[in-house]
Amino acid sequence: MTASPQFSLVLGGGGLKGLTHIGALRALEERGLVPEAVIGCSMGSLVAAAWAIG
Repeated sequence: MTASPQFSLVLGGGGLKGLTHIGALRALEERGLVPEAVIGCSMGSLVAAAWAIG
């Protein structure tokens, strides 16, 4: 049995293009990879906050 890797995810800005981070987070979760921390800047911070609260 291998342990899941521990990692943090950093999300950048980019206006509406930053919404693509949602797809990236979903893809990680589908693979059983859940970041220990999600950090964001600009739009990335909004996506990170939304992900953190569920």
